[in-house]
Amino acid sequence: MIEVEGLRVVYHDVISVLHGVSVKLEDGQITTLLGANGAGKTTLLRTLSGILYIYDGDVLEGSVKINGDDVTHSNPVVITRKYGIVYIVEERTIFPQLNMMENLKCAASSRRDKNVQRDIERVLDLFPALKSRMVGKSGYMSGGEQQMLSIGNALMTKPKTLLLDEPSLGLGPILVREMFKVIKRINEEDKISMFLIEQNAAAAVKISHSGYVMENGRVVLEGTAKELMSNEDIREFYLGSGKAGEKKDYRQSKRYKRRKRWLG
Repeated sequence: MIEVEGLRVVYHDVISVLHGVSVKLEDGQITTLLGANGAGKTTLLRTLSGILYIYDGDVLEGSVKINGDDVTHSNPVVITRKYGIVYIVEERTIFPQLNMMENLKCAASSRRDKNVQRDIERVLDLFPALKSRMVGKSGYMSGGEQQMLSIGNALMTKPKTLLLDEPSLGLGPILVREMFKVIKRINEEDKISMFLIEQNAAAAVKISHSGYVMENGRVVLEGTAKELMSNEDIREFYLGSGKAGEKKDYRQSKRYKRRKRWLG
């Protein structure tokens, strides 16, 4: 279990981004984090993974605990090795000068067990499109193939929890559907917990167990996936629908200027 309590984060000692954020990630579940660009979602993932300092960020208040251990200021290597937290960044984490198979083997280079080949076969089972990319540098793969390989690299580290930052970014509709099917399959079959940031809110909530909504560095709403799907404000502002049968004049709709019931 990952517990975040009262987190306050700044960049460059002056830019305040998170303002008392508290979230809880249950073991074995998919938790979705919704919010507009600039809400602080990526900053939260950077803090959980321990790489915040790379971006000149600092935690002023609050804590991050994994299984009860305070890891707020821990080294990211420790967080990954001891607790199995793996952050898949938005930029797609691959080695562009290596081919697909070299990527997977490189990602598993720190392992000392004998199951590397088995896990490579597991990645290829999840992403059969990668089988046709055995040769050639991965930097020349399509965006979808690179995203598949990025998740494959993460799986080769034997994670317990994946932090996914926009896994469907830049993908076509068909690939988006396939990507979310695979994410759900990994959670169910490999028992890997996930914290998911995704602009495609409808697809993300559909495969999740619970979720949070962030606005301007604060958590403004939380609930189960069912509760989020049935919330009128979530449906209107994030899922693209409001009350059933209701006709809206979108010329008068100002998404971020309108009163939101969870803030009022």
